[in-house]
Amino acid sequence: MAKASVSLHCTQCETEYTMTKTCHNRTEADSWESYMEGRDGLCTECWKKAQQLKREAEQAQLVEKVNTKLNEAGIVLPELTGSENQIAWAKAIRYKVIEQLTKMGFKWDAITNRTYQESIAAEVAKLFETSAKVWIDSRGKKIFTVYVE
Repeated sequence: MAKASVSLHCTQCETEYTMTKTCHNRTEADSWESYMEGRDGLCTECWKKAQQLKREAEQAQLVEKVNTKLNEAGIVLPELTGSENQIAWAKAIRYKVIEQLTKMGFKWDAITNRTYQESIAAEVAKLFETSAKVWIDSRGKKIFTVYVE
């Protein structure tokens, strides 16, 4: 085992940082070091900030897309209850669920149809859950049986 180490310069915050990598042998370590030489990039903190901004932008785009669909169907989701962080997390989960339902062919505009409402009443009621805790606890579980026409 050989440890490779190289000093780099952050292109965003102008700080110097060191990257290390454990390689199988010295030849591989030297090769990695020469590859990384002169390759300035983002330090860990700047990279984390960039990733966070990217996630927030994707989330904002998803929220806009979902709200447009819901507004077209005349649906207003209730506010969630819980701590500020729980509410933010639960909203993200709820919007992802709504996006998945839309991709699977869920008929949002048909929710106003009484017959359709009755056939999916339990499913639609899940969308109007106001507890952030329930949304967070339900992530990764199958909580909807999608009715596609």
